[in-house]
Amino acid sequence: SSSSSSSSSSIVSVMATTNSLGTMTGTLRATSYSPGASPPLLSIRRLSLNSMADVPDAASRAFRRDDDDSANSNNNFEEEGHNVGVVQIEAELPFTVSWMLRPAAAAGDGVAADEEEEGEDPFFTSIENNTSYDNDKEEATTGGGKSSSSSKAVRSPVDLLIDQELRKRMQIFEERFEATFHLRDKGYNNDHVRFAQAAMSNLLGGISYFYGASSVQIADDDEDTKRQQTFSSFNLPLFSAVPSRSFFPRGFLWDEGFHQQLVHKWDVNISLDVLAHWIGAVREGGWIPREQILGDSANRRVPHRFIPQLADVANPPTFLFLIEKLLVMDDQRKYQQQQPSVVLPADYLVRVYPRIRRWCEWLLESQEGPVPGSYRWRGRKQTSPDGGPLHPNTLASGLDDYPRATNPDETEYHVDALCWSITVVRIMAALAAHLGNDEDHALYSNKDGILTQALEDLHWNPRTKSYCDVGKHSAGGTFETRYMYRCAEASSSSTTDVAVARDVLEARGNPCPKSHPKPLYPLGDGQGGLLSKEYFVPGKVVKHQFVAQYG
Repeated sequence: SSSSSSSSSSIVSVMATTNSLGTMTGTLRATSYSPGASPPLLSIRRLSLNSMADVPDAASRAFRRDDDDSANSNNNFEEEGHNVGVVQIEAELPFTVSWMLRPAAAAGDGVAADEEEEGEDPFFTSIENNTSYDNDKEEATTGGGKSSSSSKAVRSPVDLLIDQELRKRMQIFEERFEATFHLRDKGYNNDHVRFAQAAMSNLLGGISYFYGASSVQIADDDEDTKRQQTFSSFNLPLFSAVPSRSFFPRGFLWDEGFHQQLVHKWDVNISLDVLAHWIGAVREGGWIPREQILGDSANRRVPHRFIPQLADVANPPTFLFLIEKLLVMDDQRKYQQQQPSVVLPADYLVRVYPRIRRWCEWLLESQEGPVPGSYRWRGRKQTSPDGGPLHPNTLASGLDDYPRATNPDETEYHVDALCWSITVVRIMAALAAHLGNDEDHALYSNKDGILTQALEDLHWNPRTKSYCDVGKHSAGGTFETRYMYRCAEASSSSTTDVAVARDVLEARGNPCPKSHPKPLYPLGDGQGGLLSKEYFVPGKVVKHQFVAQYG
């Protein structure tokens, strides 16, 4: 279509479909509105077919309006054996094309398209379709002669084609999902299966590619110097799923190992690519940042104070569960027992082993506890009376708010950190044996025995008959109400909110920490009062003991 009155040519493509293979019948009408203009030349050609077969020259036909005809030129076309076609119309401008398609089965019921309404813009090209679609019967029917200007919405042939393709893809997904996870065979009902399909689809849809540098922070207890020791590392790529596309659109080390427990069943090649990217993020010393906040898009979704990654903070090595699965698959490859579609490259484990070993050695060394055989997650700090969570969190462990010792310090040790260390040495021993590395197999097998005994010696609580954390802990304590106060840095607009006791607030002193020494104002609760939060104050009796808290 063109709004120019000059003589030129234009191509208008329309796509027509029928529900089944057969004869496709339609009517094309071209109208010239320019007084005295020569009759428009129409060329109707088949451009593409569902069978993708070449179309002979005979399929191309040209029509010229008779001089004594009215302003309209009507031409019928028929093609057999195809259910998808593209018609190309080439004509001098200005002109208008309206068209109607009806399936061969209903061709006898077809009605010619209505005449154009008076006053129609002569320089407007319209595509009119009175073909309706019954979603239940999944077949095309004619519009019963209704005008294209009807108030009822009309679905175009392209819409129908997309719907058909979506239904086909959904069926393929559902069949593959059942063949992979066998939920219906296991007795799950339709609601359970639909829920699982949605979760799996969302997980696969969240797999993303990132590129950029991590912000790294050297561990330091001094708030004033910590900010000065933050720097950007080298750029690197990451191919990874994400915990939540809307809220956490970035890679998390702990989460990704669990993601790949499902993904590798769906497509092991995706898991191999993801694992290679994460292992490629191993630093020289063996550390992998817990969160991969790479690129501007990822950084914009994270509060500034949470972007730097502490270089001594770990995460549970859940990727080792995937390594276990790959060991089984590699055995199947060696003995030719695997399915043809699941083939682990022969040298894959050999190539990733050095970096996996470096990462695991860093974990075993960096998270060691105060006594031989003990392990402690780094990054856990006492909840400050100035603010922080109700109970000291342990983000590194993956169990953020698990109730550990009330008074965290360097003398405590965590039962789950030791259990993860045992998992590390056992899987590394199996991997080394699989690759024929006898020296490493003996090394990790020996560590397995030492750490397993440490679990019994250090963490077994005979009173509760359970394995517990050990640390400075108060069996009692009270909850106190604190009030939120906003503070700012001395030389910038960066702010932080701290929790202060009522007496401090009433004394009108400066409740702000050294990192943000400039007091601003107390926060309101939106209802005329002050915003408050509960804060746990340990009891007076604090001693080094088993932490018998659960869940």
